Amino acid sequence: MPGWLAAAQQRLDGVSTTLDVGNSDEVFDRLRSGAADLGFVEGPTVQTGFRYLDVGRDELVVVVRPDHPWAADAGVSAAAVAAAGLVVREPGSGTRQITDLALAPHGSGERFEVGSNAALAASVAAGLGPGVVSRLAVQAALRGGRLVEVPTPGLQLGRVLRAVWRASGPLDPAAADFLRIVVDRH
Repeated sequence: MPGWLAAAQQRLDGVSTTLDVGNSDEVFDRLRSGAADLGFVEGPTVQTGFRYLDVGRDELVVVVRPDHPWAADAGVSAAAVAAAGLVVREPGSGTRQITDLALAPHGSGERFEVGSNAALAASVAAGLGPGVVSRLAVQAALRGGRLVEVPTPGLQLGRVLRAVWRASGPLDPAAADFLRIVVDRH
């Protein structure tokens, strides 16, 4: 998103953009109320009454702090991940929806819910347990060694990033221009 916003700032004269971060349900609520013209979600479904365009792919990853036993493991089973005391996003989050769908066939352990990717990464780094989070959201922490990605063979955590807007009318011209920038950058 920061790259898209920087490109918009350079290419769209006189257009003001605002970044308001929320979970997928909150994005749909803001669009429905007219508080936003365009949103981006990563959940497995698009709510009724909205149009969408796939604009990217992301993958959720299981992360732990460097001294966690899984940090040196060559692979952790889906059942072990499901049974662990995971740090997860709140209900309504696309990340949580994908996590729950992927782990449902393998059972469920305790969950510690947090309201943002930053809170999830900080909670895992503090030792609250393994977490499931967007690789994009923790790439700096992975590169810096504050978190370690755990291989999870057989666990499907891929997802599609989508631009979404109300189906009831045309997309606002400035939002359409921004969406073109997003598409051009992929």
